[in-house]
Amino acid sequence: MIMTKTYTIPKNKHYCFHLPRFHFNTKDIKLKFKFKSSCRYSITGSDSLDINKLSGLSFGLHHTNSFRIGWRYVPISDKIELLHYFYNNEQRYFKIIGFCNIDETTTIDIHLNRTCNSISTYIKGDERFSYFDFEDVPKFGYYLFPYFGGNKLAPHKMNIELNINPRTWGY
Repeated sequence: MIMTKTYTIPKNKHYCFHLPRFHFNTKDIKLKFKFKSSCRYSITGSDSLDINKLSGLSFGLHHTNSFRIGWRYVPISDKIELLHYFYNNEQRYFKIIGFCNIDETTTIDIHLNRTCNSISTYIKGDERFSYFDFEDVPKFGYYLFPYFGGNKLAPHKMNIELNINPRTWGY
């Protein structure tokens, strides 16, 4: 199942509109995305460090167990900072994993390894790793789509082209 779409987060909103999509036993996801020029923004103070979310998966409820690729615009470099952003047993974690350019197509491959309790992502062939305790984590959940902000709303309309291509374990 490939889901390709331009997602629009309206001004003064957190979410783009989308219908829920569920998953079961997903093993890998390939995210192909492009942050359009409308994703540039300027927020000052501590809110400038808030992490927006591109896409990912919940394992049950997303504030309990989920893994997403986070992002934030860095005005000084005119780049998008990419992060691992996840909840594991209700604890939130994040880690910077790289950067991409505005209006440039980027691909991230995400591999979920339940045996080794890890999630690996590959950006331009380079592996980025995060520990994730899969013990007692459901094999089902829902896809997570673009979201702007922590507590701030989108300062203007933002467009993100996103292709989600998942693969399951096959049973």
